[in-house]
Amino acid sequence: MRRRAFTLMEVIIAVIILTLIVLYLYQSVDMLKKANTAMAAKDQTRLYETRIKKLFLLDLLQVYGDINVTATDEKDFDLVQFRTQNSLHGLASPDVAYLVTKPGNNLVRIEGIGFSLPLNRDSVYQVKYDTVMKNMEYFKLYPSKTKGRVLVVLKRKNETTEFFEVLVPDS
Repeated sequence: MRRRAFTLMEVIIAVIILTLIVLYLYQSVDMLKKANTAMAAKDQTRLYETRIKKLFLLDLLQVYGDINVTATDEKDFDLVQFRTQNSLHGLASPDVAYLVTKPGNNLVRIEGIGFSLPLNRDSVYQVKYDTVMKNMEYFKLYPSKTKGRVLVVLKRKNETTEFFEVLVPDS
């Protein structure tokens, strides 16, 4: 007796095996997509943090005049003010201030010409401000006793403390 076709049972078994293979591949591709999305989000966060640090470094590297570091009511945060040649908003030689605001402990960069803190009603329209980091736990600057060096200490919630030293040019 010669068989010319597959039996119904053979076809059903082949379809079941093929279905199991497709389900496994689908789960693998789904896990790969989730891992890729998570990695891309982490990369975006790291890229953003790198840009922020670069901005801060450029501000400090282009300082002329003194860097004024004032302790705030919050013992873990400083108010930092200086004049720089680095501008995000196209201003010529802006005054820049970095401070941590409440609520949320956001590190804010304020840029303008000739402003003083606290901002009054008239000067609030003459400055530009950008939130550069959120959830800060610690922000301090320690100018060296010898001029030209500043130690920067940053810590965000649930992250490691970062230290970096900046060699500030003499004005």
